[in-house]
Parts: sequence; structure tokens; C-alpha cells
Amino acid sequence: MSRLSGEMLPRKQNLKIWILFVIGILLSIYAALLPADTMLHWFDIDDGFFYFKVAQNFNQGLGFTFDGINLTNGFHPLWMAVCLLVYRIFSSDLILPLRVLVILAGIMNSLSGILLYRILSRVLHPWVSFIVAGLWVTWPALYKVTTTQGMETGLSLLLLLWLIDRAQVWFLSAEKVTAKRAVLFGVIALLAVLARLDHVFYVAVICAFAVFRVKLTHKPLVFDLVGITVSVVLSYLVTYNFGEVNFSDHTIFPLLYLSLLLKPVFMWIAGVYRQRSRSVLSWLKLIAGIIAANLALVPILYLINALDVSIRFPKLVIILEFILSTVWITVNHLMREFRPVQSGGSSPRVVTISKTTTLSAVRVILPAAIGIGAYLLFNLRYFSTLLPVSGRIKHFWSTLDNTAYGRARDFFDVFGIGSRINPWQSETVALRSLTDGVLEKIASYSGFNSRVAFSITLIALVLLFVLLLGRARGGTLERMGRVFLPALFIGSLFRVGFYAIYGYIGVRNWYWIVERLILILLIAVLLDLLAQKLNNLRYARTGYALLLSALLLYSMIRSIQFASTNFRYAGRDVQTQGMLSGVRTLEAMTPESSLIGMTGGGVEGYFIRERTIVNLDGLINSEAYYRSLTGGYAADFLDRMGLDYVYGNIYMLEVSEPYGAIFEDRLELIHKETEEIGLFLYLPAP
Repeated sequence: MSRLSGEMLPRKQNLKIWILFVIGILLSIYAALLPADTMLHWFDIDDGFFYFKVAQNFNQGLGFTFDGINLTNGFHPLWMAVCLLVYRIFSSDLILPLRVLVILAGIMNSLSGILLYRILSRVLHPWVSFIVAGLWVTWPALYKVTTTQGMETGLSLLLLLWLIDRAQVWFLSAEKVTAKRAVLFGVIALLAVLARLDHVFYVAVICAFAVFRVKLTHKPLVFDLVGITVSVVLSYLVTYNFGEVNFSDHTIFPLLYLSLLLKPVFMWIAGVYRQRSRSVLSWLKLIAGIIAANLALVPILYLINALDVSIRFPKLVIILEFILSTVWITVNHLMREFRPVQSGGSSPRVVTISKTTTLSAVRVILPAAIGIGAYLLFNLRYFSTLLPVSGRIKHFWSTLDNTAYGRARDFFDVFGIGSRINPWQSETVALRSLTDGVLEKIASYSGFNSRVAFSITLIALVLLFVLLLGRARGGTLERMGRVFLPALFIGSLFRVGFYAIYGYIGVRNWYWIVERLILILLIAVLLDLLAQKLNNLRYARTGYALLLSALLLYSMIRSIQFASTNFRYAGRDVQTQGMLSGVRTLEAMTPESSLIGMTGGGVEGYFIRERTIVNLDGLINSEAYYRSLTGGYAADFLDRMGLDYVYGNIYMLEVSEPYGAIFEDRLELIHKETEEIGLFLYLPAP
């Protein structure tokens, strides 16, 4: 039963909350108390040290800079604010702030688990909610991304869950939202965006769903949206198979957005969603309305093609999409006509637009807009650029042919199921490894590309799942809406589309943590659906509860194994593991006061003594350096800065773009640490 009407959960659930807090923070406490060389393995990637070094430099009066020379905004501002505070309070040495950050990561993990439990337990079975939240805070594959690494992931996830929590309580449960709550909701939305800037897509959709009380419980509309999406994707897959679109085609997303936005509106205008009498004439009018609504988009697409813009929709895609979506929507609505009519049943309202909701929207948007505007103006004033340099650097990488940061954009990355941009990688990789052999044999006879065949299989499985979900009773779609599952998925669709259209490479595993949350929410809804089916079967209900408890216990055991493997109390020599080997090499091979360039270099920049590391890839460098990279005069920039050495991957520095051109005739190898890693003397232009 839903408990959206109350702020407070029953007292008996306090014990579950405390359990979640303890199991969520326990591993962090253990890691923070380990010897330094072992504890450092918590930060198993380089990027976290970008934050730590900038925070250290800022508190030493050098400003927002990684190398003490170039000002940079290549970071997410709210996590940087947390790091600044930690390094302001705990500045006695290099290790103590890291221990504090480990504890903070554990606290954020625990609070995220508690918020997830609160969100779920208001809508789903309390025991299912507790088990799912427990899995979220303990499952090693999730924990490694959400809590370790030293990145902004834990904070951004915590604030996103807090936003959903307040959306449930302040908007879904209240007839009227007070001005104070609407403004506070806007402040939380602002914090969620500042924690990770590209989460603006999720935040915007969540806010829209909350303020305008969007409910995707209208089954004909939901299946129309699914059908439109499948039609667009299949149209591109078939067109790609016949060589009509190339690997870098990203027009699928503009077409998808236009179709999902305009076709339901056109069909509403044509009366497709109205209740109608069962007669041949009524059905003919229905079919005519569907055809007209789908046909209305075609001239819009051709008009866009005729304009002098970068978007051109392939003709075969336009034709196929029209045919497929028209057939799907027609079948969907004719099946609706033949279903028994529920007495007194009226179509549920999808969205509520009124003077009250519009006023709430203004109150939510205002603080968020002011905060984001202030952030952009601060960037412009302090860094001479509105947006963080790190995102624009990754776009620049995508324009290069021979770059070490990823191959040219693949068409399947555009779909979000490729090898470079894939928020569902763990699921799609497992499916592909299971079906690849069969699909290749089918492809050899059908003429279909094996990846196209795989994609169609994936679409068919998703479609089958949606159809089964649509037949489920008990308000399953409503429960999914109340935990904001559709909102998060739509936000994910916009975010993947942005990456594909903008051209963005260097995507890392923590970018897709919200997609893991989407899967967890979906699993929770399905587990709750099964719990409802077993509710009247005493022994089955008890066995189900024990099975879920065993699953949580297994997750906790796995987390202990994860800790014992990665953070052994006896400690491991960090140098032999390679984490500080670069620091030792550079301190042994270069004189004090040397200026050393590195691609990356977070760990080295943080730990090295009496030397300075300059970031060469541009992620944590200045706007001026970014312009020198894109303008082709980065070597001159480095000459003026007085670079002494360059350290890193030999092939990357001598051959790959953009470094091969930058360092042509400017590097002299003086030490080869491994077959791949070398130290070069930098030779400035005479």
C-alpha cells in the first residue's frame, strides 16, 4: 500500500534504516583505518586525485589550479566544494584528507541506501524495499563505482535520490505544493546538477514529472511511445544494414525526439485517444486519424532536410519509420477496441497543467536557474569560459582520427549499445556473449550484419518484456511512475543522445551509475509484483522472504570478500603495485623544480615532491591550453610555460593524435621504464 501521504515512516522501520546505515559505512571505516599503502587502493583511478590536488592548491592560496600555473574548471563544482572543505580542515599531510574522504564516501553510500529504501517503501512492500536497498549499498560491482574511486559519483547519486524522495512527499502526496517547498525543491535540483553537470537531463525530467504530475499509466499512450521508439530504432538498423547510413550518423535522436513529442500530440488532435463506439465506421476513423498523425511528421522531416542544417534524415528511414509506427499504433488501438470496456473507466490524466502547477514550475525553476546562471558567470569571470574545459576536451578528442581515447564514433554507440557509449554494457555484453554464435550463423544466411541481428534480438527481448509488463495487474505502471522510473529512463535517453550528437569520448564506468539505479528500481518493482502474487500463499510467502534475505546475506559476504581481496590489513607495497611507481621514477630521474608533462598525472601530481606535473590531455588544464590544442599551437604554449620533461606512454606521445604533432622533433627518450612507458627530455623550439 502506498504511504505517500506521510513524511515519517513507521517506527518499526527505524531498525532497518540503522541496519542500512551500518552495512553501508562499515567497509569505509575499515578501509580508512588501514595502513596508508593499503588504504590508497581505495582510489584505484587517476581522476580522483585531480580534485584532491586542486583542493590542496586552492587552500594554499594558488587558486583553482592543478599545476599551480594554469587555472582550471575541469571538475564538477559541488564535489570540489566538499574536497575544498576537507583540505581546509585536514591539511596536515597528504594521507589524512584521503582517510576523511573515504569515511565521507561511506556516509554518502549509507544515506543513499536509506533514501532508496524510503522511496521504495512508500510504494512497494517494505521487506522488498529493504532488501533492494541493502543490495544497493553492499553489492561489490555497485559499491566499487558508487563509493570507491574518490569521484563525485556518491554525492551526485545521493542528491538525485534526495530529489526523488522530496518529489514523492512534496508533490505526489499533496494536492497543493507550498511556495516554500517548491523553492526548496528547486534548490535540491540545483545541488543535484552542480554535483554532476550532465545529470541535468535526469533532474529536468524528474522536476517536470513531479511538478506537472506526469503519470504514464495510460496504457495505449505508453505502448504508442514504445512502438514509436522501436520503429525509429528498427528503421535505422535496417537502413544501416543496407548501407544507407554511415557509422557517424546521429540523426536517430532528433528523429526519436520529434516522433515521441509530436506524434502523440497529433494523435490527440486527431481524436485517437478518445473513447469511441464499436463500429466499423468508428474503427475506420481511428485508422485514418493514426495515418494522418503519423503522416503529419513526414513533411516536417523533409523540411528539416531542405534547410541548411547539419541534420539530414535518410529517406529510407523516414519511409520505414512511418510504415512501422503506423502499423504498430494501429494494432495497439484496434486491440484496445476489442478489449472489454471497464465500467466507469475513463482514460487517466497523463499530465496536469494548470495555474497552480505552472506557478510551482516557476518557483522550482527560479532558484535552479539563478544558481546555474551564477555558476556560468563565475566560470566566465574566473576561467574565461562558460563551461568546464574537461567536457569540451572530450568533444575535441572525438574529432581526431588516431586518438588513444577511443576509436571514431560507432553507429551502435549512437544507440547506446556499442562498445564506447553503452550505459547498459554489463547487460548487453552478457546477452551478446550468449547469442553471438547463433546470430553470426543467422547473419550469414540472411545477409544481415551480425551486430544488426544482435540489436534486433535485444529490441525483441525488451519489447517482450514491455508487453508482459503491460499485462501485469495491480497498478504496476503506476508503481513504476511513483518511484520515478520512467523519468529516469527518459533522462537517460536524452543524456545518451547528447553524448552521441555532441561527439563525446573517454566515457568511464561511473558515468552510467544512474542506469544501474534504473535497473535496481525495475528489479524492485518486479520483486514486489512477485511478492503480491505470493501474498496469499503462506509458505511460499515465507520462502520468498527467506530467499531475499539470503540474497542480501550473499551480497554482504561478497562485500567482505571484496574488502579482503583489495584491502588486506597486512598491506601491500603500493610501489610494487605500480600506483606510485611513476612518482618514484620521476623523483629519481629529474632534478628538483622540474616541470613535467603527463597525460593524466593525477596520482603523480598529488604525491610528487619538489616537482610540478602539468596535465597534457587538457582535462584539468586551462582554457588557454584548450585553445592551443584545438588551434594547433600547443607546442608554443608548452614552450612559453617552460616544460622540461614529458612522461607517459611512448606510442601515445609519439604517434597518436594530438600528441604526435605537438611533440614532433621535440622529445628525446632518456629513460625507458617499461616497453610502453618512457621519460622524455622536452626540447623547446630554438
